[in-house]
Amino acid sequence: MMAPQLVLKDAGAVVRSVALGDGLLAAGGHDRKVRLYESATGTLLRTLEEAGNVVLCVALGLGLLAAGGWDNVVRVYDSATGKLLHMLEEAINSVLCVALCDGFLAAGSADYKVRLYEAATGRLLRTLEEAISSVLCVALCDGFLAAGSADHKVRLYEAATGRLLRTLEEAGDSVWCVALGLGLLAAGGSDKVVRVYDPATGKLLHMLQEAGHYVSSVAFGDGLLAVGSWDKFVRVYDPATGKLLQLLKDATSGIYSVAFQDGRLACGGEDKAVRVYSIPGATPLPLVKALNDLSALREDSAAGRAELEASLQELVQLRKRGADGDASQAKLQSATSAELAATKGKLRTTEAERMQKSAELSRRGKELEDLQAAQLQSAREISEALRRAESAEAREHSLEDGAASDVAALREALELECNQVAAARSELQGSLAAEQGKLTEAEQELREQQEAARKEQFEQEERLRKLSEAEKALDERERAHQAEIARRAAEQAKLQASPLATEAFQYLEASPLATESQQAALQWFVDEEVDWTDFVADDHLQSLLLDTLQLKAGPRSKFLRWVKSKAVAATRVGAQAAGVDGQAAVQQAVAATPVGAQAAGVGGQAAVQQEQAHRLRAAEESEQIEAEAAAAAARAAATARAAAAAAAATAAAKDADAAAAAATAN
Repeated sequence: MMAPQLVLKDAGAVVRSVALGDGLLAAGGHDRKVRLYESATGTLLRTLEEAGNVVLCVALGLGLLAAGGWDNVVRVYDSATGKLLHMLEEAINSVLCVALCDGFLAAGSADYKVRLYEAATGRLLRTLEEAISSVLCVALCDGFLAAGSADHKVRLYEAATGRLLRTLEEAGDSVWCVALGLGLLAAGGSDKVVRVYDPATGKLLHMLQEAGHYVSSVAFGDGLLAVGSWDKFVRVYDPATGKLLQLLKDATSGIYSVAFQDGRLACGGEDKAVRVYSIPGATPLPLVKALNDLSALREDSAAGRAELEASLQELVQLRKRGADGDASQAKLQSATSAELAATKGKLRTTEAERMQKSAELSRRGKELEDLQAAQLQSAREISEALRRAESAEAREHSLEDGAASDVAALREALELECNQVAAARSELQGSLAAEQGKLTEAEQELREQQEAARKEQFEQEERLRKLSEAEKALDERERAHQAEIARRAAEQAKLQASPLATEAFQYLEASPLATESQQAALQWFVDEEVDWTDFVADDHLQSLLLDTLQLKAGPRSKFLRWVKSKAVAATRVGAQAAGVDGQAAVQQAVAATPVGAQAAGVGGQAAVQQEQAHRLRAAEESEQIEAEAAAAAARAAATARAAAAAAAATAAAKDADAAAAAATAN
């Protein structure tokens, strides 16, 4: 298996297209750049970065470089200088393929069109719109333009006029690649087959079916046909016979593109590398045809000689039969003369054809001699190049001998530097060990401080919980105290209200107008312990009672004024009984009902003092808890600062170790 002469990995991304021409190698791909190399040495000459997206196709020829891609633009450069000459922006979708030849530039795109430009000026000459799907590949050569598309067809045009000559429909799937050259047309695609045609007639000559995956690229060069496939292989065929000559297996992933020229075959693909092979040239196809014609001429000459000999033998036999008589002899002579004349005429015709074929053979022999002379000239150039290479190698050896002492001195200096680096490394390792010890101690101290902080936080939460429970209990006692005060005030008001109701009953009894129904209604008033203040404020209650008593207008007004005066007096007495503040109310309730105060178990003054004491203790505990929380926060901040210092020490130690490793490596 042949090994690649060059492997170029500058791109670092998938290589979608390669091209050879003018002693250059071009490659473009997913990194949005086109790189130009010297094809013989692989030297990177320049990188073109104008593309706005993935570069899908490149072409070299006519001193130009064309590139297109996902940004819908074809850029045309001067291949010698890298200068951008034209930007062709007619496409409205991705430019999928380009070709340069015969003064034309062809570009196919995903908008189903092929555009043909004048290469030197970038002027659009015509747009070919026969395809009904994306145009995936184009080729230009020998006055033909071929275009393959996703509609499973190859269309062959006359490049000068754009006239459609024929449509080749043998493909069973999308046509991914076409190539023109050596008087042939090759096309391949998703059906894994390469078909070779005669473009002049459209006749299918060969079907190459060795590919194990879809065929992505084809290229003619040096009398051979190169085929790249997604099965990782590049195959080289003899296009005249369809015979497989070489199988190149170095790629580690699918092949996107191949190019073939001047004995060099380049390929690029999914594995992000461009490989260049040196392929021994096969016999050029015109020479193969000439040799085949020469063999045919030789066969025709042998057949003519055999026919002439047969005629002469027949003549001899006729002469032997001439002794049978004059008539028979005359007849024989006549027949013999006619046969001889026909034979001579046929012989002259055969001789003329032989002379014509000999002239053709001489002409083709001259072409063969010219080709041999060109090969001899190439051999001389190769010999001269080898001689120059040997001379350069001799100079290199002399330079190596002269630099031996310098190398020895450099080696000694390097050994000295290595020793110094080793000493520095040892010192750095010692300091690193000390820093690691300090870091370990700091981490231990940090863990202890964190544990103490957690315990302290737990204790603080427990104290806060107890304080919350104490506050809840205090609030419960406060609510119970307020309820007790309200209850006692209500009892006092009832005690004050009942005598007033009794007075009202007595007032009505003393009146000569009182009836049994009035006395019964007033008795209800007394039994229900109606509050005088509610009675005065509620007009409905007043009307209900007065209507029930059935008092006339005069007694009614008089009774109502008497009740209101009693209500005002009762309100004053109730206010005094309730008190303005809690302490006075409790003292008055105790004085009025000492038995109720003893049942409650706490005097007003004592309850107030006890509440004040509870509140004072709660305030002190809250202040203590806040102080402890502040102290814990300060300790946590100190712990965080210690952790940061430890982390910084660790980073410094790692940097020192890395510096030592780098110095050792150098």
